Amino acid sequence: MSEQKGASILAANIEKAEGYLAQFRPGTVRHFIASESVEGRSGKTFETLCPVDNSLLAKVAAGDAADIDRAAKAAAAAFPAWRAVP
Repeated sequence: MSEQKGASILAANIEKAEGYLAQFRPGTVRHFIASESVEGRSGKTFETLCPVDNSLLAKVAAGDAADIDRAAKAAAAAFPAWRAVP
């Protein structure tokens, strides 16, 4: 593959990714627990950076022990219904 074609493919992939990432940039990517989008209990966030150019991809809710406990309890409560799915 030529270097020019490779650069063109990379540019097209970055453009496509930008469309997907645009939905995450305005706010914070929250936890998804018990079928709901929820903030982390601490309110803390961290940044996810692009490995290509180190630009910001998204701010993400930081989970802590309380968030993990809440998610584990929600999963345990939902398990009987999941188990019954053929």
